[in-house]
Amino acid sequence: MNIETVFSSRVKSFLDHHRTRTRLRERLNGLPARELDRLAWDVGLSRAELLREAHRPFWKTVR
Repeated sequence: MNIETVFSSRVKSFLDHHRTRTRLRERLNGLPARELDRLAWDVGLSRAELLREAHRPFWKTVR
């Protein structure tokens, strides 16, 4: 493997990951309150924590 192939693969993976994260956050932000409460209960978080995640910029990850 040459460096261009490795670099291209890494950039594609990076961009795919960010697109997925953005799409999931948009879907989370669009859920009605009842669905948010159910999802929050399922994953063990509060509604506020889910909404905080939904409004987080796409480049930020959970730490």
